Amino acid sequence: MPRRLAISIAALTCLSLIPAGAAAAAVPAPTPSGASSVAGVSTTASTTDGVLRLTVADDFDSHASRTTAFVQTDAGDVAVPTSLVDSLSSGDQVTVERDAAGTVLAVEGVPAEVSSTDGAEALGAISGSGTHNVWTVRVSWTGGTAPTTATDPLVSKLASYYSTISASRIKVVPKGSLPAVTIAAPNYGATNCDATAIYDRTLAKIDKTKVPVSRFNHLVLILPDLPDSCGWWGLGSIGASSDGRSRIWMNGAKSLTPRVLDHEFGHNLGLQHSDFVQPGATCTLTSAKQALGTGCYDEYGDPWDVMGGGAGTPDEQTVGFMSSPNLDRIGQLPAAEKYTVRSTSTAKLNVKPVASGRGLRLIAIPYGTRTYTVEYRYAVPGSLDAWIPAAGQAVVVRLRDPNVDHDLVVDYLKANEPFSVAGLKIAVGSTSAGGADVTVTRSADKSAPAIGRYGYWNTEKTYNHVGTVLTSSTLATGYVSVGDADSGIASVTLYVDGKGRASSATLGTTQLKVAGLSQGAHKWHFVVRDIFNNVRTTPDQAFRIDTGGKPKITKSPRASLAKGTVSSKTIPATVAWSASDGCGIVWNSVAGSNGLSRTYYGKPKSLTTRVKVGTNQFGVRAADCLYNTTAATYGPKTKATLDKQSKRKGYHGTWTATKAKKALGGTEQVTKKKKAYVSYKVKARSIGWVATKGKDRGKAAVYVDGRKVAVVNLYAKKTTYAQQVFTKTWTKAGTHTIKIVSLTSKKVGVDAFTRLS
Repeated sequence: MPRRLAISIAALTCLSLIPAGAAAAAVPAPTPSGASSVAGVSTTASTTDGVLRLTVADDFDSHASRTTAFVQTDAGDVAVPTSLVDSLSSGDQVTVERDAAGTVLAVEGVPAEVSSTDGAEALGAISGSGTHNVWTVRVSWTGGTAPTTATDPLVSKLASYYSTISASRIKVVPKGSLPAVTIAAPNYGATNCDATAIYDRTLAKIDKTKVPVSRFNHLVLILPDLPDSCGWWGLGSIGASSDGRSRIWMNGAKSLTPRVLDHEFGHNLGLQHSDFVQPGATCTLTSAKQALGTGCYDEYGDPWDVMGGGAGTPDEQTVGFMSSPNLDRIGQLPAAEKYTVRSTSTAKLNVKPVASGRGLRLIAIPYGTRTYTVEYRYAVPGSLDAWIPAAGQAVVVRLRDPNVDHDLVVDYLKANEPFSVAGLKIAVGSTSAGGADVTVTRSADKSAPAIGRYGYWNTEKTYNHVGTVLTSSTLATGYVSVGDADSGIASVTLYVDGKGRASSATLGTTQLKVAGLSQGAHKWHFVVRDIFNNVRTTPDQAFRIDTGGKPKITKSPRASLAKGTVSSKTIPATVAWSASDGCGIVWNSVAGSNGLSRTYYGKPKSLTTRVKVGTNQFGVRAADCLYNTTAATYGPKTKATLDKQSKRKGYHGTWTATKAKKALGGTEQVTKKKKAYVSYKVKARSIGWVATKGKDRGKAAVYVDGRKVAVVNLYAKKTTYAQQVFTKTWTKAGTHTIKIVSLTSKKVGVDAFTRLS
């Protein structure tokens, strides 16, 4: 059970689906359907897009805060239950789903694109580095008085504090006080005393041009003392609010202390609270993976951190150094100053005092959806932590639990003391002004990480027989969540065509993009890796890219003679053509004067057909992956000729005109003499030899233009007549000689020769 810090803890009163275009008449209408997408939201009810904005009202007396959430939309702000945005951050792009009565049903986050980072080490989301301008304005109620406390010195102390904790990377510039304003008194019965109304009424009275819109511009409202029913001392927006500026409300003169202003400014930077685990059996950690209920913490109970209550500091002017986890969240810890545990045991680590401003100041121990952190608090002379008494100098162990979403102090350790629960042990050796020796031992992780819903970031177009098609060279994918039950996520890498192209380690909704992809077919998948190097790989997702341009017929359709049965009216042939497109040809249509009419999906391929004896012509069209379709392209006319060999011509050796009813001319020239041959000279683009096949048939060599090009075996178990047993085609017509030479004493016959012009 964690112990309470044995120092004075006084109660403080401070602190894109586009329909396919109409294709040409012969192209069947494609049926696109929305592909799975991460960013897509159900449209069963009305939906509105906007930006999530959060504010936190701090009541340090009751040790409780109130978070309000609303979504900034073009039509105005929409209040949403905080229970629906627990996993989201202020500033996220979101979609609000409401029923017909206007009740908010869901809020789905679509955060901005996340750059590559090592999420196992990075605890936070937003950098606070840069110049922050702070204006103050005193506000009074109509008929009342305005607060009179000077605020400029307070803002100067704010500037000094954040410059110190950030090594001057966060620069706060006091811009002075704007003219005081008088507005209508707020509704004291509202949850937060109409804080939004107070701000809006104030903004309407000041010169807004003096406070440009930026999250780096902070407007601090100094209010009269509000009644106790308001229940808060300070209130701040988490990051920018709906007007794009960062907001702080200060409730009366009693709130005008560095502790309150520094705390609310931390909210403006995006920070949540730092608390203390309540004592009690139901809240005692027994396992490193144990979830803590929301009733197991004392809000603001962390006495060391500015985002706690500051209990234990000697006065209202003293604010301790910001904790290492919070420094990391706002980007103020360089990589050399933090260490992530990635094995079952670590070597002895010397953790430097946080207030030293240098060296190793943070140990992070990811454990599933939880992260333990270790820092060392020591009263470094002359530092912001000089106030810490000996009892408060300790190694502080915190836990970020998803049920709470705040840091929880679970223990603080002196020299030679351990923190131990099942699965995790943190042992402290010697401690001194120079640092604390810390050793971490944890259970091994042998299981693969998990990934929740994932897919295309947008609702991409899909087509039957094609799949997903992008009209941009940029692939945008994403996932809703990743996690690891026993350690932490090291990386989520997007692989495209087998190569890692983009990486992140953000646990929540994340977009990963790859630009500059070529047109054509691709594949992508995710590889999720935990810090123990266990891997989860998702299945490949196929997609195509088409960034413009129309498909082209690059070679017009032409027929070539083919093997098969010849008749007196038709000859077997194939029709071939070619087409090209950067994304690929996915659909073809071909028609011919011979009656051929065929449509098919896929790349261009030669089709088997029968040309008429006489003149033939063919036309084709093709479509790319978006079903852009070419105009009909026609090939040249070609004449098919059947030269029956009933009469002897060009034969050498012993050949006999053998009668056969199924022969094309009623007879076939047949030889049984080895080396007997026939020569056939003709002008053509494609020529063929027609013969009978059967059990009594032998082999023959085929010569074309004096060169042996084939040996044809006419043997078959069943006799078949008028078979085109050999063909030869050239790119253009010319004069050629085909010579058939018998190689055996079995029958070799010539029924006919065929040709195409």
